[in-house]
Amino acid sequence: MNAKTAKKPRGLRSASDEGGVAAIIPAAGSGLRMGLDLPKQFLKVEGVPLLSMTL
Repeated sequence: MNAKTAKKPRGLRSASDEGGVAAIIPAAGSGLRMGLDLPKQFLKVEGVPLLSMTL
């Protein structure tokens, strides 16, 4: 058994271990300088949250 085939506890598995895809999307900022009441990644552009457009 090698590192790729070794059983891992469920909490330590990643999507790539199971054939899926994993991603980290850096999205930060509270939107204070823009005068927003919500984080700017949730700002809607043409009705679609900005964060959704990055996916």
